[in-house]
Amino acid sequence: MDLGAAGGRAGGRAGGTGEGVGPGGGTGAGSGGPSDADRRRARRAYVRSLEGLLGGRVRYPRAAARERLEGRAELCLRIGDDGRVLGSRVCSSSGHDLLDDAALTAAQALERVPAPPALAAWAPSDEVHAGIQFRVQ
Repeated sequence: MDLGAAGGRAGGRAGGTGEGVGPGGGTGAGSGGPSDADRRRARRAYVRSLEGLLGGRVRYPRAAARERLEGRAELCLRIGDDGRVLGSRVCSSSGHDLLDDAALTAAQALERVPAPPALAAWAPSDEVHAGIQFRVQ
């Protein structure tokens, strides 16, 4: 059986301080700050790192393996600017309660994750969408 995290998208508000992106906080000559594309890239990279953490913690339920259940559960996570996990929920079901519960259990076990990069900062009320792919092989 193969269990891995795949895909994902960042949710929430774009914003941030542009820390570490160049003179004046921008990414190009005369720039007033980080571009929207820079923010999106930073958020996508952060989501991939969260999916890796979740994928390493999730356990494929034995009953699901016996039934050869597969699917992708998408989780919505609220993360503080210090990396504390403030909340988690299943925002898109895999189609199987056993898999959704396993994904949510993995998320709830994370008390703290790396803090979001300043370039991709968001408010604690914003959500990050991270997917967990369950595959039987």
